[in-house]
Amino acid sequence: MKFVPTRQEDLRDLRNPVLTNCGVEVCDIMRFMNGDNPAAEMEDGTQHGGNYGCPGCDGNINSSHDLEYSLQRRYKTLSAKKNLILSGPAGKKEVFHPFKDMKVEELRVELTARGKSDEGNKEDLQKRLSELLGGTTRLPALLHSNENFDVSVKELNIESYEVLFFEALHCSMNHIKNVLQELPHHITDIDTLIKLKEILAVQMSKDKLRGVDYRKTLIYITIALHQFANHKVKLLLLTLCEMIEIYYAQEENRSPKMILRLHNLCWRHAIQCRRVLTPPKKLTYTKLFGLYFHSCMTHSAQLLRLASHRPTNAEMFERLFEKLSDITAKTWSKRIKDLSTNAILHLQAEKSNPVNNCILKEEREISKMAKSLPKLDNTTLLKSELEKYAGDWVAHLRLCLVGKGKESDPTDAWANASVDTPPTHYRHVGQHTTNTSADTTDAFIEKLTFPNSYFVTSF
Repeated sequence: MKFVPTRQEDLRDLRNPVLTNCGVEVCDIMRFMNGDNPAAEMEDGTQHGGNYGCPGCDGNINSSHDLEYSLQRRYKTLSAKKNLILSGPAGKKEVFHPFKDMKVEELRVELTARGKSDEGNKEDLQKRLSELLGGTTRLPALLHSNENFDVSVKELNIESYEVLFFEALHCSMNHIKNVLQELPHHITDIDTLIKLKEILAVQMSKDKLRGVDYRKTLIYITIALHQFANHKVKLLLLTLCEMIEIYYAQEENRSPKMILRLHNLCWRHAIQCRRVLTPPKKLTYTKLFGLYFHSCMTHSAQLLRLASHRPTNAEMFERLFEKLSDITAKTWSKRIKDLSTNAILHLQAEKSNPVNNCILKEEREISKMAKSLPKLDNTTLLKSELEKYAGDWVAHLRLCLVGKGKESDPTDAWANASVDTPPTHYRHVGQHTTNTSADTTDAFIEKLTFPNSYFVTSF
């Protein structure tokens, strides 16, 4: 927070265009903040952990397994969070955490000012206020000021700035970790279980496991178990593999087809998690269907509407920091003035030698392994399954209708998401780009209507 005044000063200067050597004026726009959950929570004022820990929405993590609930959560902008905090007397206090350790009378005053009932004991009042705030516990970092509360997004030129609600490295890595921890406890076939435990024993033997290690392990297990596992387990693993493939796909491959495909995969994988891994035996419901599950299933496809996951991935930053720490530990002379120079020189020397680029090696290795994965065909859903998950299905379809507003047809949407449809069919269809915000996308989707009884049996 000590750097916030400096950041605010720099952001105010964004309105001044930069003149290039060619005489072209360039106007910079702050678009995304990417980082892991602690960084996102600090940036947009979301509580750390708890039942409302998602930076992007006000969803209760305890209900994240319910897709009908999760898929209807709206993105909360920085301005909306600021208005939410300042709409009561507690939020206007000059403290960093205005809602911490509130007394009963303070809770009653706060709820009354927000037009809510002030009846009940302290626990009831605190629960009611938490539901109202939806995880927002203070002003977003950039809108925080010790002098006044009049700092606005327009003043700072961050009208288009959004704190990302999904980050591919940490969300996918931790979800894979949870699935692999829980899966052995739900496999009854002895041969499948022995094979799974053998692979896990070898792949998980490292002292420090990175995201790339979990991705490799997932591919190994999916290929190895394809001959032994039942259909539900195979579908659970295959959908997750293809989701990860889209998360790490090159930016130029992003298309409306890929967006629809990811929406489809997330829904199918979430349903398989509920069918295969419940009731959980190793993990708790909150752990298995917690923040990482919620981010992958609910928000990853929504973010793909705005931008590719690859440039918003924090993995490159993580590897850079790890490399800098390693270089410093091995080569630094312990003189403060040489700290930054030493690290940068060694880092540039390593970058200039492509032979030592371990990142490219690992990406090629994973791509080569992924070619051996069984192909996931188009999905055929029975009417009985759609009726069983009717609420989840309707909420899912509502997010997938793009391009025609009220005239959108679910049949057209999912026929176009077919794996047999060539990507070139979509190049002119793109509706949502990086010029579109998450908030305006949510508003667009809310206008879409279709009969609740409409079922699609094949796509």
